Amino acid sequence: MAEERGWFSFERLEVYQVGMEFRRLSKRIIAQLPPDSADDADQLKRSAKSIVRNICEGAGEFRRAEKTRFYRMSLRSAEESGGTLRILMEDYGEKEEYLEAQQLLLRIIPMVIALCK
Repeated sequence: MAEERGWFSFERLEVYQVGMEFRRLSKRIIAQLPPDSADDADQLKRSAKSIVRNICEGAGEFRRAEKTRFYRMSLRSAEESGGTLRILMEDYGEKEEYLEAQQLLLRIIPMVIALCK
C-alpha cells in the first residue's frame, strides 16, 4: 500500500494519516445510516474526501498562498464534517462511531490550522 511506503509528500503528514482514518470511519458510519438519510450520507462522504484531497493538494503546492488556500479548504471541510456529525447525533443519538469521528476531527482541525500558519 502506498500509505506505508510514503511515495508522496502528503503521506508523511500526520494530518493526512488522521484524515484517512476519519474517512474510513465515515464510510462505516455511512453504511449504517438508514435509507432516508441519503443527503447526510452524501454530505459526510464528500466532506471527508475533501479533507484528505485538500491536504494532498496543499502538500504538493510550492507557492505559500496556494498551499494555505488548500489547507483552509481542508479546514472548512473538517468543520463541515463536524456539522454533519452533529446533525446525525441529533437525529440518531450519540453513537460510539459518531463520537470517535468527532474526536478525529478535533485532532485534524488544529493540525490543519498549524499548516495554514
